[in-house]
Formats: sequence, structure tokens, C-alpha cells
Amino acid sequence: MSAPPIDVAVGVVFRGDGAVLLGQRPPGKPYAGWWEFPGGKLEAGETVAQALARELHEELGIEVRACAPWVVREFSYPHARVRLHFRRVTAHVGEPCSREGQAFAWLGPESIDVAPLLPATVPVIAWLRLPAALCASAAATLGEEGFIAALRHGLDAGKVPALLLDEPALAPDAFDRLLRRALPLCRAHRVRVLIGPLHPVSFARAADGALAGRLPADAAGARALGPLAAVRLRDPGELHAAAAAGLDFAVLASTSGALREAFPEGAPLPVYLDPDDEADARLAHAAGMHCVVRGARFWQDLRSEEETTMDLATIQARFASTFPGLMGVTVEEATPERVVATMRVRPDLCTAGSTLHGGAFMAFADTLGALATVLNLPAGARTTTIESKTNFMSGAPVDTAVRAVCTPLHRGRSTMVWQTEVTSEAGKRCAIVIQTQMVLPAAT
Repeated sequence: MSAPPIDVAVGVVFRGDGAVLLGQRPPGKPYAGWWEFPGGKLEAGETVAQALARELHEELGIEVRACAPWVVREFSYPHARVRLHFRRVTAHVGEPCSREGQAFAWLGPESIDVAPLLPATVPVIAWLRLPAALCASAAATLGEEGFIAALRHGLDAGKVPALLLDEPALAPDAFDRLLRRALPLCRAHRVRVLIGPLHPVSFARAADGALAGRLPADAAGARALGPLAAVRLRDPGELHAAAAAGLDFAVLASTSGALREAFPEGAPLPVYLDPDDEADARLAHAAGMHCVVRGARFWQDLRSEEETTMDLATIQARFASTFPGLMGVTVEEATPERVVATMRVRPDLCTAGSTLHGGAFMAFADTLGALATVLNLPAGARTTTIESKTNFMSGAPVDTAVRAVCTPLHRGRSTMVWQTEVTSEAGKRCAIVIQTQMVLPAAT
């Protein structure tokens, strides 16, 4: 009977800029001169966290302030079989110093180039290069145009580490069109795209890999999914099989508590949590999850951000196919504090006497008040006009222009009130409109 594996605590120590600490094994130890993540054997009665804190203090002189379980893997060397408990150290005190004569280096995950690497260290490099979050698409919820707009904004803002394109409700031709639009955007930002489990594997080959709906039979089946291969599971007990199949990570459609109960010191491969609620998402890291899957709410928030940070060209593009575009409204300034726009007095907007129709004045002002509200809305919220009052002072003749300035009278959580002053080309006040906008909370 073979001896049980030796338990070893291993620290993946992060610096504020995302770099991780690697050390070189000192002379006199097996694999002397090889690079590894720091740590050491558990002593009798120690927990993994206690052993890691002791080892990092003894080897490098740093004190661990925050660490969490991550991955546990067994590895066989010629001299020993070890069970490696990798923990992510996200806060420590002190600067590393060489207490055992070893060299060490801070390196970014994408630029780890020291050699030779201890064999058990190699897979950790791949885990560190996994996306910091997986963003599951929501085109069925937002519509294709709404989702693409949110995706473009999220990519520009650096908020989409990886995209999971998973749209089982879309027809194949609609999904193909969505992929053809999303893939170039992600490629331009070096963001990887995975395809959901209910779509043909041909789509995964065009992208960067796939999230399978069931475990592949073997490593060959895993690699057939593409360069990045993962599986969605509900039972944490299947994670060993996922690791044995050579998958890069798993998505657990369960709770952080279920993972912690099944694997208190870390799963056999990186796990992303598909959380039931925000509270569970906040517990994911401490429970040993690699990261979380962001869903429809994430995209709705991005959509709202995109709407509230629109430049003038974007606003005009949105107006083009709507009633403000039909009226010829041109926005000159748009901030949360003030919206300014102009409009030509065309014959088709006039009443008897070739002056601007009162309804056109009101619609012009309503457009600005609604836009100003949108620029002040919290993430995911919407708005609608519930009251408008107009005082007319003078007319605006045909073939001239009117100018409107919209400013806030009240900006609250449930309503906002705006005053819009409309003046003629000659600078004469034509109308003052006061409107109330209701703030509609984000859909849950």
C-alpha cells in the first residue's frame, strides 16, 4: 500500500498590481534552482491556513492578512507524492525578503518567464490566466441592439474579462448573426468568447472554446470543445471528474455554501459560481470560487451606464429613428446638470400664421427633460413623463430656429422635475415648460 500524500500549503501571493510572487528553491533541496510558489508542509495539528501563514513568515518575512482556498491537486514526484493546497493570498504585511537564501520575483500572470518551473507550478500559471469573470450574454433580454451596445460599452470600459455567448432562446440564424457581431468586438479588446452548451460545437470552433452542459468522456473530448474548455455542473461532487477530464474550469450552478461543504480547502480545478443572488456572489471568493458568472443584471447596468455617458454623436444616432429625429432636434450639450438643443421651424411643424405649433414646443421640451433624466438615472432604471405644464410667451416664425435649455428643479430618487426655456432665433423667450419625470426602478 502506498504512503498517503504529504499535505503542502502553497500561497499564490498577489501584489496590488496583480503580479504574483514566485520563489526559487534553495540549494540542498530537491529540484534546487527550480521556481515555484512559496509554501511548505503542514505540521501536526496545523490547518492549511496556519501552515501557510507560518511558512510565508519563515521563508519571506511577510504576514498573511487575507487568504482563501482555491484549488487542491495531488502530484507525484520521484521523491514524494504531495497534496498541494493552493490558497490565494490577497493581503499581506511586509516586503518579501530572502530568509533562506532563495531568489524571488514578482511577475504578472501573462509574463511569467522564469525557468525552470517546478512541474506542479505549471498548471497554476494557466489558472491565473483564466478570465477574472465570465459574463453570460443577455441578448434575449435586452434585444440584439441593446446587448451589442452594452457589450461595446463594457469592452471599452474594460469590464468584460470574457464573454459567454449563451442564447438558447435565439434561432440559429439569429445566434449566428449575434456571434458575427460580438466576436470582432471582443477580438479587438483581446477578450475571449465561449459558446454556451446548447449551441453547435461549430460555433465554439469559431470562438475561443465552449461551456459544455455535461462532462466529456475524456481529455480528447474536452479539447474538442476548443482552446478553453469548461463544463456547467450542479453537483460539486462531479468536480473531480471535470478535473480528470482535463477541463480548464467548471461553472457551478449552485451556492458557495455547497462548494465549501464539499471542498472546504478548495476544489480540484478552478470553479466559477453562477450565483442565485448578489449576496452569494459576494461570498464566492472566500468559499474558494475562482470568480463568478455575471448575468442579465450586469448587462442592464452596463446599458444604463452607456446611456448616461452618451456623447452627442451617440445621442443623435439614437434620435435619428425616433420622434425627436423626425422633428429635427439637434443636441448641442448633454450633461446631468444641463441639456441644450436646437430645432429648425419647418413648415410641417407650424400652425396657422406660419409659426411653430404649440405641440411642437411641448414635444421639443419633453425630449430634453427625458434626456436629462436618463443622464441622471441609477443603473438599470428607466423613466416616463407624468406631468407637463407649458407657458407660452411668443411665437417662432417658420424658417428660423428655436433653442432650448433644460435645467433641474428637483432630482430625487422617485421623481425629477425639469424646467426648459425655449427661445427664438432672435433671443426672445417663446415658452417655459416644467415637466415631472417618474423614475422607474430597475427590473428584478
